[in-house]
Amino acid sequence: GDGGGGGGGGEARDGAAAADGATDAPPVLDMLLTYCHCTLQDRSALRSVLPYARRHGIGAVNASPLAMALLAPQGPPAWHPATSAIKRACADVRQHCAQHGVDVARLAMWYAVSSPTTRDAFDTTLVGMASAAEVEANVRAALTPLSATEQRVLTHVERLLEPVRDQSWPSNGIGLCASTGETPQHTAAADA
Repeated sequence: GDGGGGGGGGEARDGAAAADGATDAPPVLDMLLTYCHCTLQDRSALRSVLPYARRHGIGAVNASPLAMALLAPQGPPAWHPATSAIKRACADVRQHCAQHGVDVARLAMWYAVSSPTTRDAFDTTLVGMASAAEVEANVRAALTPLSATEQRVLTHVERLLEPVRDQSWPSNGIGLCASTGETPQHTAAADA
């Protein structure tokens, strides 16, 4: 970067701190986006990046509430970076939902935007949609309370996901833990 108060590489700093020559001032952010970290399977954003954002007056966007299709009826694409344990647990969730006539995507969307835990957590949720029907289904999921059957299925889904709760995967080979600022280690053992 240029070492100053603005310019390349997203290194914009607080003007007063930059003028004083401080190099350890936190970056000035207006908004942050986290993806796959406020889902039925991984809720780590609620304990890590979200409290940080709120403390510092930073807007927060939750993206990919279906965990890049892990929690969609068709399942994830072959290239999905989740560990095999996460993929197996989410496959069990999809199967359980299908067996009980419950749309897993609806449960996942409802959790991310309407559950008591998340309804006021993020400023907005970013969802990929391929058709008008998906837009309509997502709006319904956000605005319609769960039925008694969906609530029972959700209770079981919670148990199915407990062994992989808050587990994640590297993003492009690099991840940053918001609570510690460290790069997590991903090993072959974690993928077992």
